[in-house]
Amino acid sequence: MRGKTTVSDVHQCMVCGQKKLAYTTVMTIMNRLTEKGLLERRKAGKAYRYSVLFQRNEVVRMILHDHLKALTVRFGDEVLLALAEEIKAMKTDKKTKLINCLN
Repeated sequence: MRGKTTVSDVHQCMVCGQKKLAYTTVMTIMNRLTEKGLLERRKAGKAYRYSVLFQRNEVVRMILHDHLKALTVRFGDEVLLALAEEIKAMKTDKKTKLINCLN
């Protein structure tokens, strides 16, 4: 979604092949994203126009942060050890990027 858009605009983009997503489903999702603070909604005539409040990379970071926090609360150091193992298994170029981010 770029700029300001309506539920109808998003609904038209969501039609995929023969499987059509219900308009009310799209509206519900957009309302929930607004309630969660990820979208902004403004009245424009009879419809509402929605716009994103965060870039994709910011949303990924927020989700990752929340999940890591919840997992470490529940499982403690096991989560950090599993994460370290995953990092160890990464390709060298990705590991290098990660290490550079930490410095």
